[in-house]
Amino acid sequence: NRFQSYLTFIGSKKNSLDIKRVYIKQALQLFIGKGEDYEDVYGNPQPAVGMETTSKHTKKKSWQTTKRYLNRLATIDYEEIEIAWVDTCRVSNFYKVKDGMYSATVTVSQRFAGYRKDGRSYIDTTVKSIDIHLEEYLTPVGKRYRILFGDIEAIETY
Repeated sequence: NRFQSYLTFIGSKKNSLDIKRVYIKQALQLFIGKGEDYEDVYGNPQPAVGMETTSKHTKKKSWQTTKRYLNRLATIDYEEIEIAWVDTCRVSNFYKVKDGMYSATVTVSQRFAGYRKDGRSYIDTTVKSIDIHLEEYLTPVGKRYRILFGDIEAIETY
């Protein structure tokens, strides 16, 4: 839900680009590598996590880093946008990657609505598959868990 609210805020023309940059930075904190290349649990270098987008009209899919996606969203050519999860999210079984780290896949349907000044609009719903990682960490008060997003793939758009 936090990521969804960041997306709508970043895409809104009501917010200044400087404020949007703060929200982009916050949104990237929710991803493995925080928008940068990273090392996986085995120490292997990995490219920055990405986001796949598509259009219901062209069916063409486009892959870009999450950082690039968010920066492009900040300058999107709509007066206002709304982004909302519209279906119950389904989570696969978590599997252990190593001690204190687990992975799973979440499937969600996301509705995108973009409204132009001239009254035209674009609305679609995209089924997305999101790699998630659950990390266990210790605090002075005990174990806590953090969920980080990995790649986000567009499965189907209608």
